[in-house]
Amino acid sequence: MFHKFAQIVFLQGDDYAEFNRILSEGSLLDALYYLRQWDYGDYDDIRNSNSAGPYDDSWQYGQFLMTWNSGHGYAGLQLMI
Repeated sequence: MFHKFAQIVFLQGDDYAEFNRILSEGSLLDALYYLRQWDYGDYDDIRNSNSAGPYDDSWQYGQFLMTWNSGHGYAGLQLMI
């Protein structure tokens, strides 16, 4: 069971555009791999709950939780530990 969430990356604004393009033209897995490029293995932002908002879309793949909100233009990736 996972108890904590390590923030890997949070993108918004112009930085979100490439994520959105990949998500629109590819797959959820493609978008997750795009966000994983920021996973350097140093998890200094660890939280007791995930950072997804009530209107965010989310997708879990293994220990990764990808969240995004197309209406507000942001996406994030967390590692569940």
